[in-house]
Amino acid sequence: MKTSKALVCCALLAGCSGSGTSEQPAHVADVQSHHGVLGKYCSVCHAPPSPRLHSKAEWPSVISRMDLHRVEARLPALTDSERQQVLAYLQSHAEK
Repeated sequence: MKTSKALVCCALLAGCSGSGTSEQPAHVADVQSHHGVLGKYCSVCHAPPSPRLHSKAEWPSVISRMDLHRVEARLPALTDSERQQVLAYLQSHAEK
């Protein structure tokens, strides 16, 4: 039950992440070329998020929530090092 719930969540997030075209948002190419960990982990269920989607203060809880979804989907959780890399990237590029 938890797995199907996580898969539904991933599908919903994936559906909301694009504009319906095959073009990727500009930040996706930036993330994939400059931050492999974010692209590697976040691209499994949806397009990597724009760092401007949340404030610096919001990103830690967002990362924790997404990591929980990964575990529920039986995907490996981020290591402490990976979590710090992702958080540093997102917070350094956050708008607020």
